[in-house]
Amino acid sequence: MSKTNEEEDGATTTTPTNPPHQHHKIQVIPLEPSDIPEASRIMAYAFCDSPSYVYMCALLRRRDQRIAALQWLFQQNLKLMLDRSPQACQKIVLVLPKEKEPGSNGNHDNRNEGPDPNDEATTTPTTTTSSKMIGAFLWTPVQHEELGLLTLLYYGLYQIPFRFGGISAISRLLGSLDDMKQAWNAFAAANQNDNKSSSSSSLSSNGWIQLERMTVLPDYQGQGVGRQALQQMLLANTTSYVRLATQEERNVVFYQRLEFQVIGERQCGGINGETYHSWFMVRRPSPAAAAPAAANNNHGQE
Repeated sequence: MSKTNEEEDGATTTTPTNPPHQHHKIQVIPLEPSDIPEASRIMAYAFCDSPSYVYMCALLRRRDQRIAALQWLFQQNLKLMLDRSPQACQKIVLVLPKEKEPGSNGNHDNRNEGPDPNDEATTTPTTTTSSKMIGAFLWTPVQHEELGLLTLLYYGLYQIPFRFGGISAISRLLGSLDDMKQAWNAFAAANQNDNKSSSSSSLSSNGWIQLERMTVLPDYQGQGVGRQALQQMLLANTTSYVRLATQEERNVVFYQRLEFQVIGERQCGGINGETYHSWFMVRRPSPAAAAPAAANNNHGQE
């Protein structure tokens, strides 16, 4: 129950004089259930004008209606993904140092005594850290993308006609997902020998990761936050193919800088003559990482 249209990190926004992330650490960590409402809200605002979601929300004429419907859809999708694969939902956090006031040593008594000069905690400020979610995305092993009808119904598929203005919203959603599946099948079929440990005509191969809805808050766009977050994930997953679909040409350039390649383009949709253009992109495993994996796979076949 998800679509893909990554929010480019280089979006046209005014860069602050002191970019926040340059003074603090960016981390990518698993999303917690308590983060779902905020993450779905961030995603809904980011993607309400995306061509693919505008197509799905064709019966919702107002922007606020699209935002409300998409926030519900993304919330259900995040719940589903967390239940099936907890590592699939990731959040981007800004780690903020929080300075304690001098003299705060955590001891709370009622004695009217001055600070002990021998107690370092009373004379030297100490620091702790806090964090703020500034983005989120899905990083889903493809075997968890295949969902049965009963699962979709359990997580709210039956509510889509009521929330999106009609039964055609389901046809639009499922048709768009089928467009993506056809693109991935065509790539897999053409590259079966690319890396036997990861490439297969079956999209349930353990070597595939699906990147979806890469989103960064507007105040932090254009500062390299999305690039840093994605680089962390790519460095930790050097043996996997990573795939995505985007409907924004500017995103194509962004992902090409991270070694993604366009493997196909097509006009998607088609209901009532309405279509949108999609680029399908794949990042192959690095040769150094793929070679040992292929060797291990061949050894197991001997």
